[in-house]
Amino acid sequence: MKKIIISRVGGIGDVVMTTAIVLALKEKYPKSKLIYIVKKNAEQALERIEAIDEVLVYDKSFKNSLEIIKKIWCADLFFLVDTTYRLAVLGALAFAKKRVGLAHKRKFWLTESVNWEKWMDYRYDPELSAYILFKTT
Repeated sequence: MKKIIISRVGGIGDVVMTTAIVLALKEKYPKSKLIYIVKKNAEQALERIEAIDEVLVYDKSFKNSLEIIKKIWCADLFFLVDTTYRLAVLGALAFAKKRVGLAHKRKFWLTESVNWEKWMDYRYDPELSAYILFKTT
């Protein structure tokens, strides 16, 4: 894989809990460019993680959306850790080859999805993220 995108547009804690996934992806695909999409409030939390090649800030504006589409254009993998509908659409518009995540009202925009199951109510984000990623890739 040449370009891997991860999106988690939640709070700082939500983003920090996904760093194990980032490290696992970089270990599995060491030559890939790893781009992480977050809200402005979580940008600094990722600055010192060497596995991340670029951090993009998402703010819902039209201009920002176009910039993100350009940066993620034809990515090999777009892993939507959150349930954001708009970023799933941006991934499709950017022709990301593989778009994976929870189906959660956006299944149409994903190439592979996992449906929410009752056992997931009692799991932490890192465990769920790992389950979804490795179930779909």
